[in-house]
Amino acid sequence: GPWKLLLSVTDTSSAAFTEILDTYQQLGDTLLLLLQPRELFSYDAHMAKVLSGIYKDVLEFHLQAFKYFQQPTIRFEFPTSGRWLFDKPEFKRWFDTFPPIPGLLWLNGTPGAGKTILSSLVIDEARGLARKPTVLYFYCKSNDKERDNFISIACSLLIQLLEQSPGLVDFFYEKYNVSTEAMLTTIPDIEGLLDIAIRNCTSVCTILDGLDKCPRDQRKTISQWFRSLVEDLLPAKSDPVRCLFVSQDDGIVRKDFFGITSLKIMPEDNQKDISQYCTRWASKLQDRFELSDDERVEIAARVPESCRGMILLARLTCENLFEQATYDDLELELEPITFLKGINDA
Repeated sequence: GPWKLLLSVTDTSSAAFTEILDTYQQLGDTLLLLLQPRELFSYDAHMAKVLSGIYKDVLEFHLQAFKYFQQPTIRFEFPTSGRWLFDKPEFKRWFDTFPPIPGLLWLNGTPGAGKTILSSLVIDEARGLARKPTVLYFYCKSNDKERDNFISIACSLLIQLLEQSPGLVDFFYEKYNVSTEAMLTTIPDIEGLLDIAIRNCTSVCTILDGLDKCPRDQRKTISQWFRSLVEDLLPAKSDPVRCLFVSQDDGIVRKDFFGITSLKIMPEDNQKDISQYCTRWASKLQDRFELSDDERVEIAARVPESCRGMILLARLTCENLFEQATYDDLELELEPITFLKGINDA
């Protein structure tokens, strides 16, 4: 079931595995209390509705967690995926030891172009730099109050700063002591802490992914604050602080990033990665449906041509083909009309 699948996906990461087990422990403790009087309510329609709702939430948890942990799996299977980004002049200048002033870059692309995969790649690459920068990141998510606003981003970055710079603990504690609030949740307090903490670092690389998923007002607040942080630095102190914004280009977002260097993901950028991905899947299809070599080669060439540079679309298409029950069903899916309709629907 979903438990076995998710545990197998997270098994390659000890930290992720521990987090999943902790979540299961919380689920188990809660369900145990709930199900103790189950015999008293075995024929109660209201109780059945409550239990079905809980099970739905559990499955939703697995769905979201599986989507999250599957991204590193793609990177593990295709370690060269996305490496083209590091050859782009705009990115190379931003990622260089001495970036242009200001150290800002907007990476954008269509839905499914692999923006989040590229973000995770940049995070890993930045962590491996010889200069050992403090690497901060955040993945925004639409319709999630914990992942679509400035305060959530700032609080997450503050926690990451504390983890990488324990010396900040005393400063944060002193700030808390002089505050009249029980918790530091006001925007001025959080802005002040984040500003000082980042400026205190020798070198900082911040990656903010999915900003288009935030409400319009929050998106504006986020972009303005981080732009000001970098743009207001004196030229002599601007090298250590840089920020990468990652989002779709929906026209509205463009206003928030007007004037900073932009790098658009083009269909041809992903073509090699998609071809490698589809070649691997074509081999799986050949094994499953006993295809000829010619059929395998045709599928490996046909899917990338139809995906318009969208990695997500290539993945959905390959998975759909693999899930067909019989060879005849596969042939039907590959019929020109059916295939193109499926691509457009996806």
